[in-house]
Amino acid sequence: MAEVKNSDIGVISRISTQNIHLRSAIDQVEEGVIILELHPQHGAGPCIVFANRGIGELSGFSTEELLGCSLSKLFGPEKLQALLERLNAVANVAEKEKGIVVFEFTNDLLRAKQRSPLLCRWRVSCVLDESGRSVNFLLSVGRVAKFHSTKIEAKDDDLNLESDGVDEVQRESFLGRVEALAISASGFAHDFNNILTTIVANLSLVRQSVTDVSILSGIDDALEASSKGKDLAKDLLSQARGPSQSHREEIGIGELLTSAARMSTAGSGAHCEVSIQEGVWSANVNGSQIFQLINNLIINAMHAMHDSGTIFVNLNNIVLTGHCVEGLDSGEYLQLEVIDHGCGISEEDLGKIFDRLYTTKTSGSGLGLSNCQAIIREHGGAITVDSIKDKGTSFKVYLPATGTIEIVKQDLIENKVYTGCGSVLVVDDDEAIIDTSSKLLLALGYEVECANSGSESVTKYRRRLHTENSFVVVLMDMTMPGGINGKEAAQQILDIDPDAKIISCSGYNSEDLVNTSEPKGEPVFSGILSKPFDIQTISAKLREVINSVND
Repeated sequence: MAEVKNSDIGVISRISTQNIHLRSAIDQVEEGVIILELHPQHGAGPCIVFANRGIGELSGFSTEELLGCSLSKLFGPEKLQALLERLNAVANVAEKEKGIVVFEFTNDLLRAKQRSPLLCRWRVSCVLDESGRSVNFLLSVGRVAKFHSTKIEAKDDDLNLESDGVDEVQRESFLGRVEALAISASGFAHDFNNILTTIVANLSLVRQSVTDVSILSGIDDALEASSKGKDLAKDLLSQARGPSQSHREEIGIGELLTSAARMSTAGSGAHCEVSIQEGVWSANVNGSQIFQLINNLIINAMHAMHDSGTIFVNLNNIVLTGHCVEGLDSGEYLQLEVIDHGCGISEEDLGKIFDRLYTTKTSGSGLGLSNCQAIIREHGGAITVDSIKDKGTSFKVYLPATGTIEIVKQDLIENKVYTGCGSVLVVDDDEAIIDTSSKLLLALGYEVECANSGSESVTKYRRRLHTENSFVVVLMDMTMPGGINGKEAAQQILDIDPDAKIISCSGYNSEDLVNTSEPKGEPVFSGILSKPFDIQTISAKLREVINSVND
């Protein structure tokens, strides 16, 4: 029998004490807390491996009665499949982003022992191990209070809120579906950009060796269509990102307006006629919030016109004097106007349209216009509405302007391709991206080595460092499931070689994922290359980064 050292006994004792303290702390939490096994039992959900006192008080079951049982003991079997799908989605996103993902929803009742089920809010997250792989699910459960609502109409059984005392459970259910849609939309746009990268990069590569005018014309048409797909994916990412980011910057609203109009009407029978005043001013705003604001107003107009006809959207400078717009001081403002010729709004409803959860649409949420008003107020602006029943509606939004003329960015089509030399390390978990990037780099004159994971990239970079064939630049994908992600790999490479030049490459909006200026505790990237990219774009970015001088 192996000898047990006193030091080992001490460690075991400390761990045991810590476990007791942890258990006591969790038992003090009012909400119910349960930990589940990763894999579900057949038809019954995952097994409960931990339950605190809170879940016992809510459900009436003792912790002993819950341990070893499946989740179906607490969660109605009629909705169990939907919950399992959510668990899988949370695990997939958590592993892909290598971080904590908390999904909040209110989808069903907590089953209780010898009493009626309770309306509860459920939160689910995924526990990851050191390698970034899913280990367990953590669920917290809390009772839901009731709140008062003016009026809500809905046909959806899951969102039947027509009552004076509306259960927050139904509102949270809707918001949970919105959050799930945002996560799905973001992932879709990312994967779509990866696919577009393969298409665009190969087309641009083939174009370099084609001289037949008719073939060139076909390639250019395909590249133009791919460019529109890139714009839609970018818009989708902006919308999915939502208004949660508080960062503001001086930007041109005109670009956001054009993007939102394209995004909002995509796939519908409605058309936006956009008019932007020449010399329109910029504004200090949160771009994501303003995008959502414009998107909501246009969608509202589309619904009023039954997804057909023309919506007129105008952006102009305006100088307000006195108090001609209630709540606003004199000064320079941007005036955004959205006009439709739809069903209009009755006088009775006109005073209620900004009330939270108020809607007259059978499939509406009552959140769109109230969110618009909240965003506008947060930016120090105002919104007015004029409407005639059965004639149409005009919304006017006023936002404080900076007085600086907006500089509209133009997408320059550079046909010039810059060749180069040296070794480039391409890091991506997508084989198609690695293959396509390698073709482009070889055509440009570079030597290429590839890595399928963050850890592999660190190993290969270390191996080449201080050799005659060290890497001149690294193309680093940001999102790689399992193991270390792009940021972590980049930081480890910079720890090895502070002069390393690393380009962030992602199908998400890379500007939101990386830091290219001051450290702030994160790796500083030498540049950003957003997917999809063509041979011109990647050659120019490589030339810029390789020729740059590190501070």
